[in-house]
Amino acid sequence: MQMSFPTKAGQSLLLAVALSLWAPLLGCKKHATMDIPVYPGSTQASGFPNVEGEAGTLYHVRRATPDGVKTVSDFYRRELVEQRSWTEQASVGPAFADGNLTVEKPGQIGKATPVDPSRPGGFVVVYASQNATYVEMWQHVPAAQ
Repeated sequence: MQMSFPTKAGQSLLLAVALSLWAPLLGCKKHATMDIPVYPGSTQASGFPNVEGEAGTLYHVRRATPDGVKTVSDFYRRELVEQRSWTEQASVGPAFADGNLTVEKPGQIGKATPVDPSRPGGFVVVYASQNATYVEMWQHVPAAQ
């Protein structure tokens, strides 16, 4: 079925109706999303379910790239250490943290815990395997108050 509105008034009416239906949906968010930068050109390597609780949501993402560990680590040094004041930590590979999220056994099945659940927290680890460099990211986003 095709609808046509030959007049500008009809087109404007259709646009107004469409916007009025979509506007409430666009502004409706239950919680914030992960804001750790994604390495350019990387692909999703693993999907992990978000862990939602009263204090907020814990996100966990693993991405892969053919670029080397040094190149990827340099990107996260610029994005996280220089621009967001995160710190670099020794781990299975270069790791970056903002101090409010602890991760046990990064690069393996581990556990992430926010130090203060009322504040956001993040942790990123970069490591290599035979065929790719992996970036594993965890971020706790507190529930909206």
